[in-house]
Amino acid sequence: MKHLAALTLLAFLVLGNWAASAQARTYRIAIVTDTLQDFAVKVRDGFTETLDALLAAQGAKAEYRVWDTELKVEKCPAIIDGLKRLAPDLILVINYPTAFADINVTNKLKDSQFRFISMNPVPVQSKTIASWERPGGNVTGISVFLPFSSQIRLMRKIRPEASKLVVYSWQAMAPTNDWYLQEIRRACEEARVTVVDTLLVPDAETEFERLLPYANKGKEYFVFGIISAWVHRDGSAADMGTIEPAFFNSKINIPSIGYDENQARTAFLAGCCVIWGDIGAQAADKGLLVLGGRDPGGLAWEYPRKYNIILNLAVARRLGIVFPQDLINAAYRVYTDLEGHYAGQGN
Repeated sequence: MKHLAALTLLAFLVLGNWAASAQARTYRIAIVTDTLQDFAVKVRDGFTETLDALLAAQGAKAEYRVWDTELKVEKCPAIIDGLKRLAPDLILVINYPTAFADINVTNKLKDSQFRFISMNPVPVQSKTIASWERPGGNVTGISVFLPFSSQIRLMRKIRPEASKLVVYSWQAMAPTNDWYLQEIRRACEEARVTVVDTLLVPDAETEFERLLPYANKGKEYFVFGIISAWVHRDGSAADMGTIEPAFFNSKINIPSIGYDENQARTAFLAGCCVIWGDIGAQAADKGLLVLGGRDPGGLAWEYPRKYNIILNLAVARRLGIVFPQDLINAAYRVYTDLEGHYAGQGN
């Protein structure tokens, strides 16, 4: 009996030490991003802050290594080599503006030792996964865009007459454009809204020229802006954060909606806007499952789980639109002017 008790105690101590060792593990986490723009930094920080908290609750921690593709194909082989040397436990991929990092990095590392969580709106079109429901392989992830039915319902709540939609996006954003146009048409069919024009534009000047014919249409018209054309006709970079709001606020007299808060803050009437930091947190939640042993290819691709309703009172006043009070009450923020002042929640 004494011998059995001693063996039991020894087994308990060994298992206890193993559990403590497992809990104290430091995970190697790689982040591959296509840009260090503000939205990507918010995704990255939301991911690292959430994953750190989740791991700390288990007595573990993470060390991070970040690579920036800078949207340059020639940088990707060195990133791939670096990932092979690091042998990370998990890789977060932040794609911009379509699926550059997945196409040039993720899709080159199919071995099951690499496990990816990707932020990519077009994972099937970029050949990163087989399907949203059953990704397969070694990748799972989250889209950037919300279900577009949310945007259409918001516009119809604000203006019930809205039934004719003009959509625009930057021509360079294939294959994202193909996917979102399918999704928008499906949402419009459900809401009995007609897509009257689809503007895939090569540059900022063309974007403005093609929107002008709709500038003073009737109350049934509205605009959905997806991705602005961040380049001038001569090929130089266009500061759409400045020139697009100036154009909309001086020329476009029908309401516009979008998915990014910057558009709703500066030019658009309203939007169901993605919360970039929470997309990162959502990726961390999936990442914890993968670190715990779940197969990434068995985790369905997801839409962003949260969004904010953003309203712009200054644009509404200019267009002669009155927001329903229940919508104002439900909004995360109501911008009161075009200088960034708002009523509602802070960061």
